Amino acid sequence: MFSRIFCVLALLASSLLAIPTQSAQKNDPGGQSGQEVTSKSTQTSLQSQDSATLKTMQEEHGDDAKEDAEALHQKQKELYFLKGQLQQIEEEDLQSVNQKGKSGLFLGVGVGNMLFNYNAKLDYPVLLNFRIGYQQFFPRTSAGLRFYADMANVFYGKQKQTIWAALTTLNIDVVGDIMLDKKKRYGISFSGGIGAGSLMGKRTSRDAALFGFNNNKLEKQWALTFNLGVGVVLNLKHRIELQMKIPPSSLEINSFLKFRSVYMVNYQYTF
Repeated sequence: MFSRIFCVLALLASSLLAIPTQSAQKNDPGGQSGQEVTSKSTQTSLQSQDSATLKTMQEEHGDDAKEDAEALHQKQKELYFLKGQLQQIEEEDLQSVNQKGKSGLFLGVGVGNMLFNYNAKLDYPVLLNFRIGYQQFFPRTSAGLRFYADMANVFYGKQKQTIWAALTTLNIDVVGDIMLDKKKRYGISFSGGIGAGSLMGKRTSRDAALFGFNNNKLEKQWALTFNLGVGVVLNLKHRIELQMKIPPSSLEINSFLKFRSVYMVNYQYTF
């Protein structure tokens, strides 16, 4: 009987001991399953870390490429500005050399017409003009000044009625050039200024009294003129200019002869 009771108790104890084991097996369906879950979790974590690292590396590489592109763009801008400065310096040096070439002593000769009122009749006798002077162009500009003396001479009439007249003035003009070629040696020119001097006339025949002149006497009249001109510049040294010399009002040599204006074409060479 005791042996039966002992057997029953042994079976009961073994049953009680089996219950936690079964419960644990229900909660963890096996050691291998737990290990598999742990392994998968570890792999997922590593993959996430690798993805994050790769993304970080890509972002860093992208930032480096962007910085390199910005640096290259900045260098290109600096190079562009340096080229512009170099070109400007070269142009200024070329202009400075050309300004020196256009400056200096000059001689000129011209032909044209002197507008006269003679005995209330308008006439245009041919004149010859001679000039000598000096011109100076300013550095880094296309402008300059010229100072010169010129004389416009006419012989008016025929044979016994010939009259000599001359407009002699000292002048100062502002000159501006617009150079048209790459080497800046050819262009167009504009000028404007004033002149002051005298208008002279003399009768050259025996019939001087008929024209209001004393025989062999030089008649004089102070003169003021406004000078306007436009022309061309050829290889720096040569100028061909159309010029007008206009007084504020008519200038009288005497009651019979009045000077109104001068129109002439001049050639000028600068040494």
